Amino acid sequence: MIKSKEGLLVRKFGEKYIIVAIDDMADEMHSLITLNETGLFLWKMIEKGTETDEMLGSMLETYDVDRETAENDIKAFVEKAAQAGLLTDA
Repeated sequence: MIKSKEGLLVRKFGEKYIIVAIDDMADEMHSLITLNETGLFLWKMIEKGTETDEMLGSMLETYDVDRETAENDIKAFVEKAAQAGLLTDA
């Protein structure tokens, strides 16, 4: 299951969404993470805890995108979130 760490909030600033660290996460996170509309869509699912297949199905239902592109976009998003330390190890 893919899930975000505790202590992360999403806030809207103008037209952008930014992941903000609070509490102990503020000490770990040293950069701002911005999200576009699709990134916000995926992040909301990650906050709740999700599987890759669930993310793919939701993305295909919501956006006009082919399966291969959606799979690649999800993989890239999850990899970047993991590299940024935003995901739990579970």
